Amino acid sequence: MEKIYLNKDLGFLRIGAAVPRLKVADVDFNVSSMIDVIKKARSEGVQVLVFPEMSITGYTIGDLVQQHTLLAKAEEGLMRLVAASTGYGMAVVVGLPLCVDQKIFNCAAVINSGRLLGIIPKTYLPNYKEFYEGRWFVSGDDVCSDMAHIRGTTVPFGTNILFSVQGLTSAIIGVEICEDMWVPLAPHEYQALAGANILVNISASNEILAQADWRRTMLSSESGRCAAALCYVSTGVCESSNDIVFGGHTVIAEDGTILEESRRLVRDPKLVISDIDLDRLVHDRLLLTSFRQCTQQLKSFRIIEASINDIAADTLFRIIDPQPFVPKDPDRRAERCRDPRRFGRPRFYAGPAGSRQDDGLPQIIT
Repeated sequence: MEKIYLNKDLGFLRIGAAVPRLKVADVDFNVSSMIDVIKKARSEGVQVLVFPEMSITGYTIGDLVQQHTLLAKAEEGLMRLVAASTGYGMAVVVGLPLCVDQKIFNCAAVINSGRLLGIIPKTYLPNYKEFYEGRWFVSGDDVCSDMAHIRGTTVPFGTNILFSVQGLTSAIIGVEICEDMWVPLAPHEYQALAGANILVNISASNEILAQADWRRTMLSSESGRCAAALCYVSTGVCESSNDIVFGGHTVIAEDGTILEESRRLVRDPKLVISDIDLDRLVHDRLLLTSFRQCTQQLKSFRIIEASINDIAADTLFRIIDPQPFVPKDPDRRAERCRDPRRFGRPRFYAGPAGSRQDDGLPQIIT
């Protein structure tokens, strides 16, 4: 029997959101944990794997981020991950602090098959309530160079980078970091207008009352507005310290619908996987004429090509619903099927004498 492939035949892309074990400021431990997750993701056929913000060092390192020893160790850990990615076509997004042009940036690095493809710095730095990022980091808007030099390797650097997939024209990946999601005119919106339909947000969002509900609403809404898939992954409970609690919330949404979501506040490492329907996203963008009109806001992006292995579609990490218009939730199903008489009898209005059309139907006042 001829094999059916995930990308070529079905038009899907397999994405994974991972929250590994972590020790704050222990780069060796963190990188080893991430390598373990990479191996597991490979065995599941994951093609794009996403780790949380500052996952190499930990987000809650505070003033330690200004120590040259830790910054050098973070670079070393990044290159270990690059080496570990050799021999398999999977794009991996990791978070770390980097010193570029004598400025410290909160960055997302994209790794692919033994190569460091590009580095995206965080644009919007929260400096309110329990967040103090303005104390340590510089915004990606203040980048001086469009290339970074890391351990003898020159890498594209900046907020104007997207990643295409070799041989798969329907997949373009955009990456942003945490707070970038929550602002008006967010970076992922410009990425979507430039063609990105796989949007990634690596985060360190803490747990406060009703915050998870807000995330779900935001992520499903933004994936729908951008006609894209959106993979969000936040750092886990190992970062919890002092007065801040982190829950390791991960969400994968597609075109307004949440496909997969992790349990929060769980100590064990997590890997959430879903298959994204690229053909659907391409089709929807072709139909949405108003989406195309927005491209007048287009920014200029550099496109870097990644090599991703196509895999046999022996298993799908996706539910194909045979009744897509019939909600499984009883309350939602009842709402769709509700009869107007459930709210009482409708009122009828015939109008002034002689004004009613003799069509045999009453006029309903709404």
